[in-house]
Amino acid sequence: MDSLHNVLLGLEQELLSAAARRNPARLEELLHDQFVEVGKSGKRWTKSTSIAALLAETDAPTDGILSFSVSPLADDESVVLAEWSMPGVRRSSIWVKVGGVGWQMRYHQGTFSTEV
Repeated sequence: MDSLHNVLLGLEQELLSAAARRNPARLEELLHDQFVEVGKSGKRWTKSTSIAALLAETDAPTDGILSFSVSPLADDESVVLAEWSMPGVRRSSIWVKVGGVGWQMRYHQGTFSTEV
């Protein structure tokens, strides 16, 4: 489980980086074709609208991940829930392991939080 924790933490951190957020090919690899995000505002995003928004950003998030945990949702650990926080926001992601591709984010949600 520690290995899985570290792999998914690394992928979440990569998605926060300017390098990944400005690289459409890498975003295509990291986001599942059926990717959906529900943002802090409640707006729903698809893979294509998320990639377009990330590529249009002028700056990437600067705050790091404060806490991070993973919970397998399938016995073979091919579907995993990642939960983490940053200042003012709690986030959750569902990652799926896709044969021949690797880990891809299938779902993501951000929620405002007053907790740290």
